[in-house]
Order: sequence, then structure tokens, then C-alpha cells
Amino acid sequence: MYRRKRQPLLGTIGFPYGKIHLGERVAQAAARELKEKTGLTAHLRHYGDGYAVTHEDGVPTSQIMFHFFYGTQPQGELATSTEAGEAMWLTAEQIASDPRIIPNVPEFLGLIRRHDGSRFFAELSHHLQNL
Repeated sequence: MYRRKRQPLLGTIGFPYGKIHLGERVAQAAARELKEKTGLTAHLRHYGDGYAVTHEDGVPTSQIMFHFFYGTQPQGELATSTEAGEAMWLTAEQIASDPRIIPNVPEFLGLIRRHDGSRFFAELSHHLQNL
């Protein structure tokens, strides 16, 4: 998991994320962002895509079109803190109980648990109060 040190959603915890660079393929960007944000490499598999909108106190603050990759066999040393955020390992129980978790994370975990090998498309909208 990754705690953001930048807006939007400053201080919240979600998945590592980033932008695709010009000329990069989606899978290349996912591997690069994982390495940059966490210091880790992994075998990545593209599980699905989607669109997420987050509102804070009734105002839209984040709109993201995303590609969701699932990683196995992580290698390297976890870089716990970078300029952009802090990487950490969390259990499902910790994710369920931490109020800093971005609300769409439990939905993603549900999609992962039910994954049947086909790609998903998810459209998510969340309303946060007083972050």
C-alpha cells in the first residue's frame, strides 16, 4: 500500500499509482511506477481497468482512469519513504480498519478475490468528509 504525500487525497492510503510516459506501454508504466514508488519489482498481471471519481466535502477532487495490475513474487527492498509517499505492507484486517484507506480499496480487494481470469471494468464514485 502507499500513503500519499501529495494532492489529491493527501495523507490517504491506496495502491501505488502514476502516469504513463510518452511512448510507454501500460504494462511498462505499471512496472516502472511500482519500482519508483516502492523499490520493488514483481510479476505483474493486468486484472482490469476503470474510472474513479472522489469527492471531498461535496467537491470533486480526483478523477482517474486507471489500469489495475496485480503483482506476485515481489523482489527487492521496500522503499518505505520517497518524496511522493510512503510504501507499506498492510494486512486485509488493517486495510478494513484504517480510516485513512481510500474508500475504493476494499472494492478493489473484492474484485481481486473474485477474479476469474477475465479483465474487469469498474466505475467507482466516493464521497469523503473532512480529510
